[in-house]
Amino acid sequence: MNSLLVDVPGDYVKKPMRERAGEEITQEWLHRLGVPVADIPELAANGARCVPVMMPHVTSFFVPRKVGDRPDVVPAGAVILAFLGPFAESTRDTILTIEHSVSTGMEAAYQLLGVDRGVPEVVSSTYDVRTILAALARLHDGTEIERRGSALVRHLLKKRITDTEISELLTEYGLMS
Repeated sequence: MNSLLVDVPGDYVKKPMRERAGEEITQEWLHRLGVPVADIPELAANGARCVPVMMPHVTSFFVPRKVGDRPDVVPAGAVILAFLGPFAESTRDTILTIEHSVSTGMEAAYQLLGVDRGVPEVVSSTYDVRTILAALARLHDGTEIERRGSALVRHLLKKRITDTEISELLTEYGLMS
């Protein structure tokens, strides 16, 4: 199942993502998690709530592209024109952050004003699990995450991560005992 490929039928629910109800989407991801097939209908109906929402333009960020698909921040020959934000061609790491949009603004200002200065690199903390866990711990005031839902789902998930780095990190940050 790939939610970005909304026209591809799933492995468990043989319908494209765009045609599924919330319960069917839940059934598909429970199947992906390895939940026993016999338990999927009950858990999908009563153990979780999924509200499908189509956002047709949000996936444009993930469409494969190549250099040149978007205009340069400052097009060749431009003296008072610049493109800012996620749809300008930049060497920055990712387009989904405020840092990216700010850096295209800095890049434009430096180029148009002739400032000989480099634009700071985008911080890659987005992909650092420790940063995400530290933020999550702060959101929960340093307390363990309250687990909701089916005891079976909790048991299966905990069983899957026991004795892994994920388990160690969740324990280290006080999010799981």
